[in-house]
Amino acid sequence: MEAAHKLAYQYHSILNKNTHNERHWFIARDRSYHGATLGALDVSGHKGRKAMYRPILPNNTTFISPCYPYRDMQEGESATQYVQRLAEELDSKICELGPSTVAGFVMEPVVGAVSCSFLFTTLRLFLHELTSLSRHSVAFRHCLAILRP
Repeated sequence: MEAAHKLAYQYHSILNKNTHNERHWFIARDRSYHGATLGALDVSGHKGRKAMYRPILPNNTTFISPCYPYRDMQEGESATQYVQRLAEELDSKICELGPSTVAGFVMEPVVGAVSCSFLFTTLRLFLHELTSLSRHSVAFRHCLAILRP
């Protein structure tokens, strides 16, 4: 995960020919898990796993809702509406932090990686998120894909 952090930061620095890159924020989904190193714990949304290490974490990650329709889809909400709501939340978070300060977005393509029952919903959300990230020139970490502006 640390390599992905460095790659996203370096990408924006080179792209903008700027040694004082302000893109230091990462956005991740709450209740996510990305590993046990300090950088991975910082972008992981599992509070219990990182509580002990909080004082030494980089603290440059902010969280948005997980893509977990089984627990989080609202009553009467269609899959399309759910996907749109989560995509809008990502876009709003980027705007709240300031697009020029967001280095990347870290996500799990399938929450928990143990069930594919929500794969279609997740893939639709993924496509919406790519649009938002591209619009704001934010790096995306999943198989180290970097979006160009």
